[in-house]
Amino acid sequence: MARRHPRCSSRAEYPAECHTFLAKITDGLIAAQRHFMVLDPRPRGGLGLAEDTAQIMSPAQFREFCVPYAGKLFDTFAAKPGSAPGIHMCGRSAHLHQSLVEDLRITSFDLFGYLVAPQVAAANLGGRAHLWGNLNPMLMLNGTKQQVKRAALEALAALAPCGGYRLGDGANVCPGTLVESLAALTEAAEGYGLPPESHGAPP
Repeated sequence: MARRHPRCSSRAEYPAECHTFLAKITDGLIAAQRHFMVLDPRPRGGLGLAEDTAQIMSPAQFREFCVPYAGKLFDTFAAKPGSAPGIHMCGRSAHLHQSLVEDLRITSFDLFGYLVAPQVAAANLGGRAHLWGNLNPMLMLNGTKQQVKRAALEALAALAPCGGYRLGDGANVCPGTLVESLAALTEAAEGYGLPPESHGAPP
């Protein structure tokens, strides 16, 4: 049986200091964003945050250490036109989906990681947030065009009926990925909804 390291803890060792640090970072980001908007006042499509490493946290930790600060960023710019809140998150994020839509009230989940099955994303977030993702980048790199196309059609079958879905990688395109693999995504999107024989994929 594995022994727990004596320094490991299910709670942050210095939560007060962590909150102080996160508050300073958040205030700095707000000041920076306001400065950007002065320099370039053109309307923006929304405010998006990347919470890649948050997926290693429990829902309780996420609500304690991420939600207050991401929420402050979203709330600060919520009155701006087109300021829909969006989150990007790699990894296994399914355990945080409820918090994303209920606590942070996101409207888009952008390039979410391939480790979330399309069926899970559809069940947790379908109809509640715009979804963008999430083909396995390694499949796109090493798989055949037909394998990539089949995976793209499977993602479309699960997520397109939810509405507001964009087919994409999940997340990143590896160096060396063939153009043919990228073309497979386009062909799958264009052929989605047509009879299987029209796009050469098995039913």
